[in-house]
Amino acid sequence: MQAYQIADIPAPAPAPDAHVRVAPDASLTHVVQLLVENQGTPIAVDGEQGQIDLWKALRATGSLMPDLPDTSVIEASCAAGQYSASAIARAIEDTDANLLSLLCRPAPGGMLHITLRIDHADPSAAVRSLERYGYGIRAAYGTSYSDAELSRERITALQRYLNI
Repeated sequence: MQAYQIADIPAPAPAPDAHVRVAPDASLTHVVQLLVENQGTPIAVDGEQGQIDLWKALRATGSLMPDLPDTSVIEASCAAGQYSASAIARAIEDTDANLLSLLCRPAPGGMLHITLRIDHADPSAAVRSLERYGYGIRAAYGTSYSDAELSRERITALQRYLNI
């Protein structure tokens, strides 16, 4: 999900004034959902083990998705029935890259949006491999990907010039 998409998320309706509690073994996804439903009101952890506010939840979420050097992010999409985590991993591994993380979320029209992080700075080979496996590519980001894209555009322009 890109920053402009996050900024476009509408604010929820005001939540009733209720003190929300959560079990000590509740998952991060459950805690984040409770924070969203209650507009960021801190959540008390049962057993007097403190409380969780937006900052703590954001730090915990960020620790699951660190921005590592020499990695790339690929945003793909597919029909819900076509989704296969093992096929995606195979497509990435075919390019001698490792799949570091995979997040999947529903999209309109029975589609799924998939966000992948791989351990290569240039995602172009992985993008081509995913396309061969039938996945649509929505976006790709990498530290050297912009250089590869610029080179591809320049080569295409040179080919057009030479064909004149």
